[in-house]
Amino acid sequence: MAEHISPAEAATRVAAFFYLLTSLVVFPALLMAVQDLPSFPRLTYSRSLEPVNPAHIPFETILLGIGFIAIFLVPLRRVLSAEPGLRAIMACSLVATMVFVLSVFAAGHVYPLSIYRSRLICSDGYQICYPFVIYGYFMLLALTSGIAAARTSAHEGHASTSQ
Repeated sequence: MAEHISPAEAATRVAAFFYLLTSLVVFPALLMAVQDLPSFPRLTYSRSLEPVNPAHIPFETILLGIGFIAIFLVPLRRVLSAEPGLRAIMACSLVATMVFVLSVFAAGHVYPLSIYRSRLICSDGYQICYPFVIYGYFMLLALTSGIAAARTSAHEGHASTSQ
């Protein structure tokens, strides 16, 4: 069954789509800025192809990813469900966090992307050293999965209450 949406809702969804695409740039830029702390960050396109080397704490990229997800999803609460609420945001955040963590670790250990991996640069023993831009793709995948899960649960919730 086709879903009929108003022009205002369509415009909101298009804006949300483009906002979601900004995660491809914003999250890698955040990783670059944090890696360069305490000096001024060097944000360039060529640097986005360099591997991430977490220098401050273990699991730095994962912790930054979880924080990024929590902050990034706040403006999308209207898109997550017809009745924006805590349930949709929590479902989206939880699924997005799980997908991000699994994509980082599963892609690095189960299905290594050898084209993006460099053992010479990761001589410090850190196993997963993808470029900054790959983390942007992981984040986009995670956010998209979280939004899909939240919207699916919202539609199922509306279907069960209407029966």
